[in-house]
Amino acid sequence: MTGLLCTRDAAAVIRRLVAARGLEPATSGLRLSLQPLTNSLQMDVVAGPEWDDRIVAHHGTRLFLDAYAEHRTAGMVLESPQDMSVDTFVLYRAEEHQRRDDETADRLRRFLRQRRDVQ
Repeated sequence: MTGLLCTRDAAAVIRRLVAARGLEPATSGLRLSLQPLTNSLQMDVVAGPEWDDRIVAHHGTRLFLDAYAEHRTAGMVLESPQDMSVDTFVLYRAEEHQRRDDETADRLRRFLRQRRDVQ
């Protein structure tokens, strides 16, 4: 199973959040940690990783994962939907993300085919 992946849109949002906080882009990023009491993931924009974080780089940004978050997010994709009015992150299983990409590509092909048939 692969580790956590990050889309270009999510990376762009992380870079924007890092810049908004005035942090150094080369060392800062988004930290994901598992909160044991609530069994939930916490995401924070931070200046750098904790000493035992796994560092994952994607599309010019960095993700810092504690050991529990690394295990929990294995095989997932971090995405930031562009149709939201606020910066939002969503985690999908990689297979689900691929299925969504395939469905979007199919819709685009149908649209282009219909457009070509009309002209």
